Amino acid sequence: YTITVDDTWTETSGTFVKEVEAWRIGRPLDGFAANVNVLTQDALGKDLQEYMDFSAENMGAFQLIDHQIVEGVGGHELGLLEYTGSVNTGAGTRQLHFLATVDVIDGQAVVATLTTDEGGFLAEQAVVEPYLLSLRST
Repeated sequence: YTITVDDTWTETSGTFVKEVEAWRIGRPLDGFAANVNVLTQDALGKDLQEYMDFSAENMGAFQLIDHQIVEGVGGHELGLLEYTGSVNTGAGTRQLHFLATVDVIDGQAVVATLTTDEGGFLAEQAVVEPYLLSLRST
């Protein structure tokens, strides 16, 4: 996959999960920093719309806010998922807000996710969403 990242983001890949590429995009506060991560996973034989519907129906403890197909950079179709949930961050349980873009090709899903504190989501979304929309499976 390819994705454009901001030069100011701090790479933290492999810090929590070896297979996940990640960047800290904000300053740590009380043990948590807003971040962007990218992972790949089996799309379970689904196309983009089917994968998005499956994801929306299987959010577990997270609360789905929205899911849709959007136009990414260069007119490329991407899935967009927005959701919230309480997560143990290692520094206690926090209410987090997520925005993920999804691309599916050749049986693989690539998911790029912005994770923020609930209160900081709108400001970070405005800055980070254009980068998420640059995601593309290769």
